Amino acid sequence: RLWLDHVVQLVVVMYSLSGDRVPPAPPLYSADEADIRDALADAIMAAAQQQQHTGAGGGPLWQLDCLPRMWQLLQAVIHSGHPSSDAAAVRAAVVSQLQDMFQRLRWLAASRGKLRDVRRLMQVDVDTGAASSCTPLVRQVLTKILLQADNRDLQQPENASLVSGLFHKGLGRLGFGGINAPGRPRISDYSTVLIFVVGGISPAEVRETRQELDEHKFGHKPTVLFGGTTWLAPGDAARLALN
Repeated sequence: RLWLDHVVQLVVVMYSLSGDRVPPAPPLYSADEADIRDALADAIMAAAQQQQHTGAGGGPLWQLDCLPRMWQLLQAVIHSGHPSSDAAAVRAAVVSQLQDMFQRLRWLAASRGKLRDVRRLMQVDVDTGAASSCTPLVRQVLTKILLQADNRDLQQPENASLVSGLFHKGLGRLGFGGINAPGRPRISDYSTVLIFVVGGISPAEVRETRQELDEHKFGHKPTVLFGGTTWLAPGDAARLALN
């Protein structure tokens, strides 16, 4: 069974993966995007009307954890006792919030556009051109550390600040562009490496990190500490990206 929340999450994933394009671009033409927006609006309105007629509380088919503002709006209208009396105005409000959602998704599609070494998430089969696997950003970063490969996608602050001082003393020596000047050690030279993700980490990213460490059999392998600002449950990434 496909829930409304799942549909929104799939749309978020689709736009995120479209960042692999060169140049990055949304995965849909404007007309197709409008069709999906209208289909979502119709489904949301139908679910709201069903709840109004049955009096049932929001169930899985109707819960919109990814879009809490819209959920609160519709619940307030439903509990007012006469949501169907102004269905056109309610639908217009739903469409407006969906337009805001797609605007955020277009920004999401372009967010990796300036990256050079860790921009692509999907691995493409050279023979068929089809996507064969997905490698999370954190695993790509860890791979480059273990292989002592350059990564130009993290910039070192140039001003003499506290952050700059921390970078010079070790936290910034990640093997990324401008940091590996001659004589400076690489991050893989240290016995312990900390990878900390602002925004949170998911179980899948932890699994991928562990797999990369297990598959690295040769050369120096530092102890890796992997953490983030929060532990992401399914649906959290979509909710945080849209709100």
